[in-house]
Amino acid sequence: MQEREFAVNVADLTRYDNILIACMVVPVTQRKILVNANPKAVDEGAVVLECDEQQAKSIIAFLRDEDKRQKRYPLRAYWRKKAGGARPGAWRRIPYNEKLP
Repeated sequence: MQEREFAVNVADLTRYDNILIACMVVPVTQRKILVNANPKAVDEGAVVLECDEQQAKSIIAFLRDEDKRQKRYPLRAYWRKKAGGARPGAWRRIPYNEKLP
């Protein structure tokens, strides 16, 4: 069972080429689960990546590398621990300059 789940900012996804989104993000967002990663911020809506941890980390790392190459701000990404019970943990932003958790 997966211990963590990951999500990426919906607004940030709009800046990528359609081919990147079609090949990398759409296959792992089939149910289109939207979450509010930070209820205090207006632009922190995110879509959950419905895949294993390693694949989610790879997608986030690739898109952030693309941002670096294009000289734009990095993709905002989030993670949370999956709880064994009915209530998972709170969403946390993954800092740009740190290794993915």
